[in-house]
Amino acid sequence: MSISFFIYSVSKQVPSRSQLAAQLQSKGWLVVSVDPDDPTCILPDDALEDDVLLASRSQETAERVRRLVDQKDTAALDELCRRGALASCGVDVTHPYDFKEDYGESDVDELVDSIGRQAVEAMRHAVVHYEIGTSAGRSRLSSEFQQAVWDALGELAGGLMEDPQCGLFQLFENGRKQMLEKPTGVQADPSDLPSLLARFMDQAARSGFPVTGKGFDAEIVTDGLSRDRMEQLLDLLGDCLPDSQAAVFADIFLEEYISGQGESFEVEHADWVEAMRRRYGSSG
Repeated sequence: MSISFFIYSVSKQVPSRSQLAAQLQSKGWLVVSVDPDDPTCILPDDALEDDVLLASRSQETAERVRRLVDQKDTAALDELCRRGALASCGVDVTHPYDFKEDYGESDVDELVDSIGRQAVEAMRHAVVHYEIGTSAGRSRLSSEFQQAVWDALGELAGGLMEDPQCGLFQLFENGRKQMLEKPTGVQADPSDLPSLLARFMDQAARSGFPVTGKGFDAEIVTDGLSRDRMEQLLDLLGDCLPDSQAAVFADIFLEEYISGQGESFEVEHADWVEAMRRRYGSSG
């Protein structure tokens, strides 16, 4: 299972890999673009196409990644990712993009009712489509990096930015980001994902879990939780979200928790980790 963000752009100019790398470096990320079929093959500085981005926040790790790529040491790269020291995400570019290939005319009215006419019109006029994806079991670093890539590409390409996990749409035009409102009926629906996540975060804070931030920026820091408290958090997640959505977020929280416990945790507590994944995650 994967987690994806999307951008629908009216600009025919696809950013180059160096442009994206520079934009991400301004946000504190050091990036290298590699072939999705061979992570030891660095891609030339052409327009983005189907890339895997490897990234870190430290110069030391970035230099080590370059050495490992040169040495074609995929095992060591995988280990860095597993330990949460190296972030990765994929960028897939569809150019030209044709809205009609994804949605028929009969789907448009339903789509307008669901996400609003402004979002649909932005999708219909898009000529390039970007998908920024990671696995549901991504590390916290990869989760943060994926968000940074989505933001950076939105700034470079412009257009409609979609977070389907939260049902959010933002329009990036003329250097400004605007959050689009859903149709009134949809926005007021207490069963949509943003409302459910807000309820979950509120319940978690009331239950004494370490919630930082508010609204859509709220996060739960799982590093210091005991295994029992982690199970309680996952139970709460299941109480607040439908099963399919709860499983996706359980995968994310579990991988963040495991990554935050140190390199040996997953091996030393393998039975517990497997039980949690089966009980709460998408593999259950």
